[in-house]
Amino acid sequence: MIVEFSVENYKSFRDRTTLSMVASGAVSEDPQVDQDNVLQGLDETRLLCSAAIYGANASGKSNLVAAIRFMQNFIRKSSTDSQAEDVIDVEPFLLNTSTENEPSLFEIVLIADEVEYRYGFQVTQNRVIAEWLFGAYSTKETTLFTRDEHGIKLGVKLKAAKHLTELTRPNALFLSVAAQFNNPIALSIIRWFARLEVASGLQDGNFWMQSLRSLGTEETRSEILSFITRLDVGISDLRLSSDVDSTDIKAAIMSLLRSDFMGETPSIITVHNVFDPDGARVGTKELTLSKHESQGTRKLIALAAPLLSVLKRGGLMFIDEFDARLHPIMTRSLVQLFATPLVNIGSAQLIFVTHDTNLLDKHIFRRDQIWFTEKDSQGATHLTSLVEYKVRNTESFEKNYVQGRYGGIPFLGDLTRLPGEYEHA
Repeated sequence: MIVEFSVENYKSFRDRTTLSMVASGAVSEDPQVDQDNVLQGLDETRLLCSAAIYGANASGKSNLVAAIRFMQNFIRKSSTDSQAEDVIDVEPFLLNTSTENEPSLFEIVLIADEVEYRYGFQVTQNRVIAEWLFGAYSTKETTLFTRDEHGIKLGVKLKAAKHLTELTRPNALFLSVAAQFNNPIALSIIRWFARLEVASGLQDGNFWMQSLRSLGTEETRSEILSFITRLDVGISDLRLSSDVDSTDIKAAIMSLLRSDFMGETPSIITVHNVFDPDGARVGTKELTLSKHESQGTRKLIALAAPLLSVLKRGGLMFIDEFDARLHPIMTRSLVQLFATPLVNIGSAQLIFVTHDTNLLDKHIFRRDQIWFTEKDSQGATHLTSLVEYKVRNTESFEKNYVQGRYGGIPFLGDLTRLPGEYEHA
């Protein structure tokens, strides 16, 4: 489970910005909303099952997703997929002379294997400037290790990994090195990041790997089929094409993603019922996903396996443009799966970026689950929770947002003058 995530000096985030999943003391008009949307963390900590992020175009919403994706990728690959001379692919806030040459900061508080960890690092494109890991084994945080320009200092629980400090390159994370050598604490955190699902609603390729693998196994294929048929998209069966080598899923994904543009053999077959003129079912017809199904249906199938997996085993889904290509009722239903204890048996969490104002509903979300991004006059993104505003429980979140009371909406010039301006140009 995730407790909070912070980023500073990365892309449009100039100042330190924190997204917290800790439930506040605010209460909803409907007590059931509070009950369904709050998960039990460690000790007395109450965590939110989901969070929605709103904001105008180019306000920095996607950069928050990019930040968690960068942290995930750097943690998993810095010690294995890079060399000493490689540049770290990090982008600081470039619109201020005081930040463009300063390190970027990433920090996360998470729960892994029944322990709450606080882990973070600061990096430039050339090296890791600082790194730290703390564990909450009692009422007080325990220092596991810290790293600065003077080196890496290990706490008692990591003293056995002292020899690994000399193996850590300036552009690699000590946590990644320790995990590579099977340190149990480091492995616990690495596994948490390995289970983290991060994707863009407009680029679902990250989810196809898991869905295609699941369709190649009968048990998980049946689960996906049951999920898809309940969504009323007209599909009665779903399977991998017979010419797909289930041992080469990567090739199948590339074929699927390129099929719209290059006419390659699609990887997934959908089956639909066929009816006679009187409406009686007379058989079925096989169609190809990439050629015959809508973009919305393709997205649902891409989401199916990761979504079902995280609801069952727990974890975090972080999705940009979650509502893209989906009907508002469909989006609402998927979000509410995380607030349904009988379905969300793994205490999974969902953080998503959206423009769907239909979800700004007091019967769906608590105020602390709704966040807004907005850029200031210097191009820096600020993130604010609805719980920080004075809002009565009886008010309409959606109406207030559209009217600009919470910020996070575009302010447009008079576009109707453009034709006249062009005529006189």
